[in-house]
Amino acid sequence: MGVNELSTVLYKELELLDDLLYKLTIQELILEANRPQWVDKSSQEIEKIVEDIRTLELVRALEISTTSEQLGLETMANLESITQIIEEPWQSILKSHLEALRNVTSQIDYISQRNKKSLQNKIGMTTQALDWLGETSLNNYSPNPEENRPQPHLINGIL
Repeated sequence: MGVNELSTVLYKELELLDDLLYKLTIQELILEANRPQWVDKSSQEIEKIVEDIRTLELVRALEISTTSEQLGLETMANLESITQIIEEPWQSILKSHLEALRNVTSQIDYISQRNKKSLQNKIGMTTQALDWLGETSLNNYSPNPEENRPQPHLINGIL
């Protein structure tokens, strides 16, 4: 265990974050294309990647702790602290990883906020349409299917 292993873990984490960005972009395209039937599948794929990232974060924390200890830092040192005292070529390599991680997480934050707003808007429009039709709103659905059965409505004189 050491700097090489830490670098490998950071590279794997960057790959997973890149996969997450890709899946979020796909979700954004699904939302823009008004294809709600694919939102659930997209969300499941995103959750799987997030689980993998969480698991890898534990490994990264262990590697950072080990590397910090080897360098004489506190065991709870962060990656930036390590990059400040480690010698070349590792300093450049770890700084490169850190910059890439910051860049991709910034992009993930941006697109996930856009997707969240888009989903909220679509839920709001659906709720308004149901209210206009006199249907039960999305917030009032019951686990009992009989209570959720839509009632017939006249629209333009047609039942």
